[in-house]
Amino acid sequence: MFLKLLKYDVGYVKRYWVYAVPFYVTYVLLVVFQLLLNYLLMVLIDTTLAADFHAAVFYTAAFLSTLGAAMVVNFFTEYLSDLYKKAVELDLALRVVERRVEDPSRPSGEVLSRVTADLENAVYAIATPLWLFFVVGRVAAVALFAFWLQPLSLPLILPFAALYAVLMKRVGPRLLDARSREREAYGGWFKRLKEAVEGAHSLHRLGLRGAPKLLTNATATYFTQFRRFTLYSRSAFFLMEIPAYVGPNLVFVVALFLALQGQGTVGGAVALRNVLTGLFEPIGHLMSTVGSFYVMASSFQRIEPLLRSAQPRVVRGAVAYLRDAVFSYDNGVVVEVVGEVAVEEGDFVWVRGPSGAGKSTLAKALCGLVEPAGGVAVAAVDCVYVGNDDYLFDATVYENIDLWEGRPRGDVEWAAAAAGVDFPLDKRCGEGGRELSEGQRQRVLIARALLRRPRLLVLDEATSGLDKELEAKVLQAVRQAAKAVVVVSHRDSPAQYSNKII
Repeated sequence: MFLKLLKYDVGYVKRYWVYAVPFYVTYVLLVVFQLLLNYLLMVLIDTTLAADFHAAVFYTAAFLSTLGAAMVVNFFTEYLSDLYKKAVELDLALRVVERRVEDPSRPSGEVLSRVTADLENAVYAIATPLWLFFVVGRVAAVALFAFWLQPLSLPLILPFAALYAVLMKRVGPRLLDARSREREAYGGWFKRLKEAVEGAHSLHRLGLRGAPKLLTNATATYFTQFRRFTLYSRSAFFLMEIPAYVGPNLVFVVALFLALQGQGTVGGAVALRNVLTGLFEPIGHLMSTVGSFYVMASSFQRIEPLLRSAQPRVVRGAVAYLRDAVFSYDNGVVVEVVGEVAVEEGDFVWVRGPSGAGKSTLAKALCGLVEPAGGVAVAAVDCVYVGNDDYLFDATVYENIDLWEGRPRGDVEWAAAAAGVDFPLDKRCGEGGRELSEGQRQRVLIARALLRRPRLLVLDEATSGLDKELEAKVLQAVRQAAKAVVVVSHRDSPAQYSNKII
């Protein structure tokens, strides 16, 4: 897992070097400034206690100047870090959508739940490997600095560092498991929430009020897992904070007590506490980063499958051809195409039959949208499938036809006219096409397909919302515009254009 994340991290650093490289440079500068501030503070205390006025003024000015510079560097460090992580996050989101377009078989609710719940954490997981190297370097630099100032500081710090390591070894795996379970429960809850929102009108029509039981059950399950994860995560970070708070302050109290006994100075006690704090802070940061890694890694594990390219397992050719092909679905439904089906250039094929007979499966198979489990299936090259469930964006009719590809306006207008779009192209469709009638939606979808001039155009109940006269005009235009056409329809309108009927 670590090496895989490191590979991603290095790749993104190369891609977004304009943010990543300056970030790491400013981080190193910030560490240098922090060490310098510690040194100046110690010298300032000593000179003040020694009543050296001129030296105290000089080191005060040096300390304040260094502090101001450190604040500026810290600003740029955080600014560049935010830009780098956001660039990675947006790129991952685009890659998820690209993979979803390549293979839309994964449920949209699952994809959305993982993106909303895990994407940001996955970015932190990707950024962790290189970041760990720099944090380890910071710990080493502070340890050497502390040893140079006070050799006894390292023996005092080692037991606490060992305690950190033991805590992370014991708690880390449990934290990862709890996080994975919590994210899975969130995905289930989000899915039910999405279904409840989208199906609210149906529940209302049935006379139901309030949240459906499936959502309340999913909510209870998710909260149970969230409570378990929160207990582990908060416990882990609480245990890691104890040594960081107790160690330096305990030593400081002891040093002050010794100073009162004449076995040291107040300045020495403050200096020792400052050194120990300078050691504990980066070690605590390192352990916190490791602890967070367990949490973030589970999110990456949920996002990473969405980034994989779909492996095409569909054979394509100039002619769509099926012979005794068998298609199976995740729900166990099996559809078998008995005999031979061939669609060649110039064909107009009408697919008819009762509901559930496999008409849509056959239509999708001709375009390679479903993979065969047996038999022979050759999908057509350059095939466009238009279904009644195709999506329209909340944009104009023109934009929904062109899909922001910048095609010539004349081509878009031709496709719209061929599909019978007789309403303004600047009319907004609304989310999912809710501002259009069913017939208008279907004509926009057909125009979108015609604009791409496919070798094979498949219309699956894509004219069911048109009256017979308009449907006849659209089918005539489709026949002239496409090289081959397959129409799935319960109506008999395609009969007069068909040379093959299935």
